[in-house]
Amino acid sequence: MNEIDYSEKVAIDNVYGGVEIALNNSDGETEILYQGDIRMTDKPGEKEGTVGVSLGITINLGNYESVKVTVWGSSPILKEESRDEVYQELLHWAENKIDTHRKNIKKALCGK
Repeated sequence: MNEIDYSEKVAIDNVYGGVEIALNNSDGETEILYQGDIRMTDKPGEKEGTVGVSLGITINLGNYESVKVTVWGSSPILKEESRDEVYQELLHWAENKIDTHRKNIKKALCGK
């Protein structure tokens, strides 16, 4: 398998979160391939709460092995923002992170 790019490219402000990528092997053991925190500085403004998301995918490698990618994040809701707007932005961010890691893993597996 080729080297996988786990670099973080955060697309929105005001996120605290993380990424974990784990290999589950045929012996039932789990090896953490990557674990990283994402911490952004707070946007100025009065906060009225927090929203969070957690997404994960499992990629079957065959031969009873798989890679699991988990992305989570939370972001405060500023007084002038709606909960739904912040949630949708955070969800879109997490979906993009999952997709980027999925593509990098597939690329490494295919050797391209």
